[in-house]
Amino acid sequence: MKICGLISDNPDVPAPALLDQMYEASWQSCYKRREVWSNGPAGLGHFSIGAVNTELQPIIDPTSEAVAVFCGKIFDYDTDRRSLKEEGAFFQFAANDGEFLLHWVHRRETQELRRINGIFSLAVWDAASNILLLTGDRYGFRPLYYYHDAPRGVFAFASDLRAILATGLPPLRVNWRSVNSFLHLGHPIGEETLFEGIFRLPPASILTFENNKIRLDRYWQLADLPVQENMTMGDAVDGCVALFQQAIKRRMKASSVRHMVLLSGGQDSRHIAAELKRQRVEFTAYTTTGFKPMVQDKVLADRAARALGISHVYVPLPKKDFLTC
Repeated sequence: MKICGLISDNPDVPAPALLDQMYEASWQSCYKRREVWSNGPAGLGHFSIGAVNTELQPIIDPTSEAVAVFCGKIFDYDTDRRSLKEEGAFFQFAANDGEFLLHWVHRRETQELRRINGIFSLAVWDAASNILLLTGDRYGFRPLYYYHDAPRGVFAFASDLRAILATGLPPLRVNWRSVNSFLHLGHPIGEETLFEGIFRLPPASILTFENNKIRLDRYWQLADLPVQENMTMGDAVDGCVALFQQAIKRRMKASSVRHMVLLSGGQDSRHIAAELKRQRVEFTAYTTTGFKPMVQDKVLADRAARALGISHVYVPLPKKDFLTC
């Protein structure tokens, strides 16, 4: 899933055409649907793979007329959703993470975003006040890039940096500071990208665009985590195991469909399968063959499935163009 958008009060800027160019640059063959909305100076877009939060976007809050596009997944918010309903929030959908987050940012203090458990990016346009809000999860797993052309009064954002480049708005100048970081570390540092003027929204941040100005606020930072100076190695290992078990439980609670595990033979999938078995979750393990033959992975996957006593199915894939089959 991806989102994008463009805000412009400048009549000389062809906003609908630019938004369409952003769409074309972001489109991938795995997407099932793309949606666009525009009203006045604002245009928002959303791409869906049809897996989660399948309702059409943008999502509209009928009480405030705020409009949002969202991608990601949020866990453990049933209690907070009930409290929002008690305060008068109207939910159109039975369980849509983006709708919940739209109500949350409108009815809670900024710092309350630290309570959200999930990976996400969100854009909210408030037509009543002409304010755009962008935010994302604590660690920036769902990136958002943005560009602000202050002289022309244009602001563009997208999950895909190519979408912003496709508008033709930013000058194509290399950011050599970022290139230097990339060559030394393998990735840019902080907000900067490889292009001058295009920035990445920092993790755990809220960007507010109002009156052709940007304000950035942080709702959480890594330094907020307490340091447990007396923790032993055994405590650390036990804590990691407990967090892993909790993560599996949360995932199962949020899913109402038939469960499956892609069992590659690697440690990650084996540990997930073993924990699901320990939690007595019914599931089937699948191992792909033919696309990239790895005999050792196939053998390990088979041994793991036999040891766990779980249903295991091989799925043959063609060696070429299997995504288009």
